[in-house]
Amino acid sequence: MKRDTECILCRISNGEEPSQRILESKNYLAVYNDFTRYDYDVIILPKEHINQIKNISNISNYFMFILGVLVVLLDIINYDSVKIEFKNRKEYDNIITHTYCHIIPNH
Repeated sequence: MKRDTECILCRISNGEEPSQRILESKNYLAVYNDFTRYDYDVIILPKEHINQIKNISNISNYFMFILGVLVVLLDIINYDSVKIEFKNRKEYDNIITHTYCHIIPNH
């Protein structure tokens, strides 16, 4: 599995950085985002270092994992809706090059 030792998300998925894990599979990990102003803000990432969503093999499994995380979150909090963003590559102010799904519940 490809990893980038400089990538914070690779280090989190590898257990080298602390995280509050919500759900985990062989290929994906969901953790609370500790660097946010929102409650129950979640990041869902491939464990492999992938810089664009189009490069995720078997993308349907990734989306099924995301749906599983939404079900788990519904058990934890009673959200009315969620905002879902996909971070696809390094953005103008984002130092993270690892693609991920960002979920922000509205409750």
